[in-house]
Amino acid sequence: MTTAEALFREALALHQQGQLAAAAARYEQALLQEPTLAGALNNLGACRRALGHSQAAIAPLQQAVALHPDFGPAHLGLAQALSDVGRLAEAADAYASALSLMPTLADAWSTYAALLTRLGRLEAAENACRRALALRPDHAEALSNLGNIEKELGRFQQAVATQRRALARKPASPEI
Repeated sequence: MTTAEALFREALALHQQGQLAAAAARYEQALLQEPTLAGALNNLGACRRALGHSQAAIAPLQQAVALHPDFGPAHLGLAQALSDVGRLAEAADAYASALSLMPTLADAWSTYAALLTRLGRLEAAENACRRALALRPDHAEALSNLGNIEKELGRFQQAVATQRRALARKPASPEI
């Protein structure tokens, strides 16, 4: 086992224990030894984001995506970090990449739909909601997102019916 691999394993253990700052420091040490270690780049970004440092999370996630374009989790992490800092168009592109690599993530489809709605891309947002619902028909957030999109498109009766379905699935949710 190389030094980078050993540091990565230590970082992963710390990460799993919730010691995010210590884990981030170990990921950084591993990356000094092996700068192309995709898991370390991705997890460093995840730790930074979880610590509330989304802007700092972007660079390692971008590097992970550039070095390993088929690594879906890095695309997803990048989408989330970009969205956190308000870079919505870039976040939408990263979500599209992530979902092309990992198309079975209902939560990601729903979040992508909400982002597309914010960008005014209502037809694409509706399609993303329907993808989420095809994967998880009881997905309350996707139903709520779809209801909001239907309202924006002037389909008021459908919107009311969809929002009722969302409320039936998650009646205590303040977002619905």
